[in-house]
Amino acid sequence: MLPEGDKLTIYEAISDFALNGIEPNFDGVLAYVWNSIIKQLKSDSDKYINQCERNTQNGLKGGRPKKAGDKNPVGFKEKTPKLTDMVYVYYSEICISYPALRGKSEKRNTHIKARLEQMEKQGIEPLGTFKEIFEKMEASSFLKGDNRNGWMATFDWVISSPNNWIKVLEGNYDDRNSNYGRKNNQNLRQLQVDSFCDVNETTL
Repeated sequence: MLPEGDKLTIYEAISDFALNGIEPNFDGVLAYVWNSIIKQLKSDSDKYINQCERNTQNGLKGGRPKKAGDKNPVGFKEKTPKLTDMVYVYYSEICISYPALRGKSEKRNTHIKARLEQMEKQGIEPLGTFKEIFEKMEASSFLKGDNRNGWMATFDWVISSPNNWIKVLEGNYDDRNSNYGRKNNQNLRQLQVDSFCDVNETTL
């Protein structure tokens, strides 16, 4: 088992490689661990790019024909596990004003996969989109608790709903000149509407 400090170093290296394509210059145990990780990252990246290109070509042709017993025509399951890991990493790296994640769970993985599939169906690049969502969350005073009720957004709040991430991305919770009076109330009403829609969507 790696010490916690070395784990964080590896996570930061993975994030830096994913965002900027920069590989670290490790030695010793970290170099050994990184060499095994980078091979998989590059392999997954190549597979993802190739799959996107195939999906684009198939989309221009009206979609590839379904095969007998084909439950996953877009081939999404093959790449979701690694993408879910990167969503955790991005949140931990960017949303430093929010409660730190203590671990992964099957429920969280299910929500993340649902959001990734939702984004792909809309033709949205998922990793870059999640990065932008988390950056907007980190920049939003309202989502960080600067509101009348002191409510604070969480990782689960943004991944569990099919609507919340879109609202964040569209700027519904962006700061407006550090004056949250009327806008603050609008944000709170928006939050209440979102929560109501989520509850009813689950009930229906």
